Amino acid sequence: MELYILRHAIAEDRGASVYSHDSLRPLTEKGIERMNRGARGMARLGITFDLIMSSPYVRARQTADIVAALGPTSCVELFPPLAAAISAFEAITEISLRAEGLNSVLLVGHEPQLSQIGSILLAGDTVLDLRLKKGGMFKLTCENLYPGSATLDWWLMPKHLRQLAG
Repeated sequence: MELYILRHAIAEDRGASVYSHDSLRPLTEKGIERMNRGARGMARLGITFDLIMSSPYVRARQTADIVAALGPTSCVELFPPLAAAISAFEAITEISLRAEGLNSVLLVGHEPQLSQIGSILLAGDTVLDLRLKKGGMFKLTCENLYPGSATLDWWLMPKHLRQLAG
């Protein structure tokens, strides 16, 4: 399986009193613009997804929708295990059940959970420091989604994705 892991784009500040809960913070205009360019970069790489799984938080869902709009995958599945407060080990179990039999899956969510998922799949534990910048992405290849089963194919900073868009 090709597993792509994408951190949501730039969102409104955490301390903004306008939002009654952290899950309601949307992307900023800058975040939307940059993610649109990053998604165009993904499209130029020829990346397609059998499934896009997104945290239900607004900023992650908006990021996933931007990516889905530029590719053949038009459906984004809201996936509660990718919410920021759920453990990476628990998330991997749920992802593996949902993604069984698929070839290419995109996860869109939050730090530190996404980096922890990557670390667990690569090294078997959360020992690797894989922090993604907002709008950054990495690709893993794994036979099964279990600890230590993956290889890191590439890691792109947000500016690299945007540069690929031309």
